[in-house]
Amino acid sequence: MHRFLVCSDIHGNLENLRYALKEATLDPIEGVIIAGDTEISVDEIRSIVKEFVDCKLYMVRGNCDYAAPGITDMITFELPGNITCMLTHGHRYHVKEDLFTLGTVAQNLKANLVVYGHTHEFEDTNMGRIRIVNPGALNGGRYSYPSYVLMTIDNGKIEILHRVMS
Repeated sequence: MHRFLVCSDIHGNLENLRYALKEATLDPIEGVIIAGDTEISVDEIRSIVKEFVDCKLYMVRGNCDYAAPGITDMITFELPGNITCMLTHGHRYHVKEDLFTLGTVAQNLKANLVVYGHTHEFEDTNMGRIRIVNPGALNGGRYSYPSYVLMTIDNGKIEILHRVMS
């Protein structure tokens, strides 16, 4: 079994990031996946993650991450269980309107998991063979509490646990 912390839209809220890391690391995790809009330097993110766990860090730049050298808008990477993950913030794929463009890009990249942010709303849906997950906003949203996802992969099966901070 492989566990990951998945979050997005931190918007500088270090307290909530530390809270999510503390909760996520009650059991071992293999990685932290951040779908942009941290508004925190990459070095500071790495340092905060290392306060809790030594693991892989996957992250992309969001529309509010103006100074994020070396971080791109989208990456793909392999996860256990033959899972190819496309990680993006989502603002370039019009995710506030629908997920069609995002799903099409993922399909072209042969990804079977997409993690995105930007909308500040939790989403866990399927588009054909592609699982699409938005962990919500770690900083909260206009109409929602801060949230993140604990993702477990077991024999290629993805389980999503949406955690809401009140």
